[in-house]
Amino acid sequence: MMMNGRKISIITPSYNQAAYLEETILSVLNQDYADLEYIVIDGGSSDGSVDIIRKYQDRLAYWVSEKDDGQTAALNKGFKKASGDIVAYLNSDDVYLPGALARVASEFSDPKCYWMSGTCQFFNQSGIQHSERRSPPSFRPRWFDHCWLSQPAVFWQRSLFERYGYFDERLRYCMDYDFWLRLIVGGEHCHFVDHPLAAFRWHDASKTIGERGGFELEDNVVRERHIKMLPSSERPWARHFARVGKSKLRQQEVRSLVELGRRSEGLNLLLKTLVKYPPSALTRSFVQTVGRLVS
Repeated sequence: MMMNGRKISIITPSYNQAAYLEETILSVLNQDYADLEYIVIDGGSSDGSVDIIRKYQDRLAYWVSEKDDGQTAALNKGFKKASGDIVAYLNSDDVYLPGALARVASEFSDPKCYWMSGTCQFFNQSGIQHSERRSPPSFRPRWFDHCWLSQPAVFWQRSLFERYGYFDERLRYCMDYDFWLRLIVGGEHCHFVDHPLAAFRWHDASKTIGERGGFELEDNVVRERHIKMLPSSERPWARHFARVGKSKLRQQEVRSLVELGRRSEGLNLLLKTLVKYPPSALTRSFVQTVGRLVS
């Protein structure tokens, strides 16, 4: 194995994802990263997931399969077991790209890097659909526009948990966005590297696709929670961007439906978005979403 330096802990929460779980596990284990701590927290799956985990248990630092209170609780359980300097989580239907962890370790060699994000590819059963480059904004209120980070490509120093706490287990959908906003309001800088680190899988059973309404409701709660923590001079800007963000969130859902071949459903949602947020028609993101629909 290559000698890479800093210890990285990866957490995979899993529940009845046997169709994808092995590919996820192998994408982590095949990184050829020497100081890797890989933890799998399964919520008591009944679909063969446990057999897959046992197949690789000698290469895992820890794993468990037991009933829990959902994904956020599973993540916190894993993070509290972790001992790496750098931590991240990879859902059981996503994958890391080759060389990702070595690149991450290289970026964290900068002592000023506490939190970073790379680019992310998006794919479905037909293969890679597109790559997304979400470069975080420097103007703090713009973070309230939408979640600027592609979660599978985000890594941070474990010490940030000591300062900002773990994920909020009251949240089912936006626990990561809530954590990112905690860091931003606290004055942390997100280091961005324009390099593909991970790939997100589009499929009908994912929460991102199947439970879209839950994301929108929690997104609003999370934004409002953190806007109140900003200096008074930044709050009007943050509220402006939050209104813009509600439209963008729906546009992201439209693009997700297009990736799954559900264009008519996507068109219907886009029309509803236009009725509810008419100014969104003037934004570049809206034009890009229309382009996806008709391409």
